[in-house]
Amino acid sequence: MSSAARIVIDTRPGEIRAAVLDGSNNPIAFRIERATSQSLVGGIYLGRVLKVRPEIGAAFIDIGVGMDGFLNLKGIDTDACGTRIAEGAAILVQLTRDAEPGKGPALAVNIDFVGAALVFTPGKPGLGLSGRIKDEDTRSRLKSLFSNHDFSDAGLVIRTDAAEIEGKDIVEEFVRLQKRWEDLRGEMRNANVPACLVSAPGLPERLVSQFAGPGLNEILVDDADMLTRVRAHIETTLGGAAPDPEITVAGESAFKIAEIEDVFEDALSAYVPLNNGGSLIITETPAMTTVDVNTGRGAAGNPERLAVETNLEAAKVLAKELMLRGIGGLIAVDFLKMREEQNQKRVLGALNAAFKSDPDGPRTGNFSRFGIVDIVRRRSGASLSEVMIERDMRPSPETAAIRALDQIRRRGGTRAVLKTSSDVRAQIEGPLTQIRKNLERRLGFVIRLEEVPTAARDYAEIEDIS
Repeated sequence: MSSAARIVIDTRPGEIRAAVLDGSNNPIAFRIERATSQSLVGGIYLGRVLKVRPEIGAAFIDIGVGMDGFLNLKGIDTDACGTRIAEGAAILVQLTRDAEPGKGPALAVNIDFVGAALVFTPGKPGLGLSGRIKDEDTRSRLKSLFSNHDFSDAGLVIRTDAAEIEGKDIVEEFVRLQKRWEDLRGEMRNANVPACLVSAPGLPERLVSQFAGPGLNEILVDDADMLTRVRAHIETTLGGAAPDPEITVAGESAFKIAEIEDVFEDALSAYVPLNNGGSLIITETPAMTTVDVNTGRGAAGNPERLAVETNLEAAKVLAKELMLRGIGGLIAVDFLKMREEQNQKRVLGALNAAFKSDPDGPRTGNFSRFGIVDIVRRRSGASLSEVMIERDMRPSPETAAIRALDQIRRRGGTRAVLKTSSDVRAQIEGPLTQIRKNLERRLGFVIRLEEVPTAARDYAEIEDIS
């Protein structure tokens, strides 16, 4: 069941930062989305099958986004409408992973319509119930809501948070999700292939849908337009089955008001301290993420006991950091060496227990002979550092440009000249041009740019114009 109590949405020119907080105001997850690189995950497309490759069990689909999508054919031969997957056919697909360098987007024919209590799955029959609902009376009550429905064609999954939602609201959500499917099928008949039939939800909408549990009591935003957007999503998509959180809007940075700006910056650091003096060093590369577990400097005592204690704490902290930073893919963890097999099992048990609340379902391997544990965690978008930081650990020019524009916005009507490096200026006059122009219209003046040729790539400094 979701432990989210608060969602904080911080808007900047060309960027949205978001945080999910628990009841003690501790961040569970940070996410970031930029206007120049918005995720397409969740979008539903009517695509054209270009090639079917039985030898690799895949098909390549044109969905009109510039790169052909990859569809894994294992266990499937039709889409949710029953259309056979053959070259030239128009099939319905949902995007499940954004394109990466050298890889097109990943697609699936199992279409999901997500609500607060339910996931409606046309083309995937059956009634499913979250395994996290353990109480048998609750399980029986939820199943009985749909005892008169036939799920031989379209399926339904009852989410964990349904246990705390009124039955009538759950049934109303089911009717609404069915209508979304019917409306989509109507749109398909008039669509020109390839076509986007349902746009991918934005970052705020994805987080609200994912964490719309009964414990969610506030959504804090710092922009009036974003407030309207979030309210519309709750009313039209989630409806009465969603909680009714207090939605507030503030004039200054939402992260600052929530007092999590420093925690956000810490989540960009490779170094993570442990309470016993040890540390984690998290290094992300395009191929994989590596994690080194270190003891404290000058640590003394029984080496085996020290290794076990440090590894147990590292397992809990690592699970939190992966979710907080949005790190996915292959993760290799170099734990401290332990000689006894029973201690290795204890650490693996602690790691798996810590992963139970992670919605992206990490899977762990066993200890290798060198003390390495491999973890595979589903990628749900770029991690914080992939968006924010370049490989030399300095902010990217785009990050510096967005920060500078946000500082100018929050100064209000004070005219300013922005001194930048050539790389930052290239961002402001290139991909962020429309963002800058919108800001200038809002403020009522033109932002003057002055390039400093010898400045570092991330240099940006604001000076008042008297």
